[in-house]
Amino acid sequence: MARESLSVDEDLPNFFRSLPIREADLLISEHEHVQAEYGFELFDSYFVDRLKEVGWNTRQIQGTPWYALMSNPKYVEDFSYIGPHIKDRNKLMRDYDHDPSNNY
Repeated sequence: MARESLSVDEDLPNFFRSLPIREADLLISEHEHVQAEYGFELFDSYFVDRLKEVGWNTRQIQGTPWYALMSNPKYVEDFSYIGPHIKDRNKLMRDYDHDPSNNY
């Protein structure tokens, strides 16, 4: 990549005012799933409340600094990742061990 083609906007607003809605929704869904399924909070409740207030932002975090590994379809397929947006995803997951109680 040539230096002339690289443009970095380092003047982004506050994290919650630059986070894409889809990313906020994924974080909220993951938090709610872990809380319902395992009984603990993945994130602080204040953080989740702020995520729920995220609206449409014209200047969004994107690219390498906000790269979520599972946003890459190749990795999703390679790791057989089932995202929190899939209802009843725990029914699709298997531990493949000898304990039938955790393999639906």
